[in-house]
Amino acid sequence: MSGNTPGFSRTKTKKFKDVDTAILKKPISTSTTGLKQALHILHTGAPHVKHMLIQEANIIYECKVCLSMFRSVANFLDHKRNFCRAESESVMHLYSEDDYE
Repeated sequence: MSGNTPGFSRTKTKKFKDVDTAILKKPISTSTTGLKQALHILHTGAPHVKHMLIQEANIIYECKVCLSMFRSVANFLDHKRNFCRAESESVMHLYSEDDYE
């Protein structure tokens, strides 16, 4: 096993020193999810939270129909335009359509 396992820090004896419990937990319920959640935090969050989101995080776009993942919004849009044209039957977000307006 590699010493670069995400969420784990190892000592020289290869025992786990620290475990990132955020990786092991179920997702924390919030009032919004997905891209809407990130936009809300960027709009209303504390400066240090905004900094973490902008400087320390990458976004992976997941197609809700086929569950393929994309590191680029351009690749995701190309996928939806040319390959997986079906629309998701259920929206898995907690906000309403009114939030778009």
